[in-house]
Amino acid sequence: MAHIDSKDLQTKLEPTQYNIEVGAYYHHYKNPQTHYKVLNLALLEWEEEPAVVYQSVVDNLIWVRRINSENGWNTPVTLDNGQVVNRFEKVKK
Repeated sequence: MAHIDSKDLQTKLEPTQYNIEVGAYYHHYKNPQTHYKVLNLALLEWEEEPAVVYQSVVDNLIWVRRINSENGWNTPVTLDNGQVVNRFEKVKK
């Protein structure tokens, strides 16, 4: 795969286009009591696909998740009752 130039890669990482706030806290739909801090956005090396780098406030583990692919950060989830929710929701403070 040919890499794209640096400027185009930077554009892929603009957080406002994904509605993700670096430094903000979010929770996963399965466990709203556990919060995660968004540390940064990154590119997955091989695909040059944007991803979120985030850290659990419970155990400090650092995670990386694609933004828009299947099971991605911004991929909505349909619950058993038919309700559609965001996979990650910003914590209101």
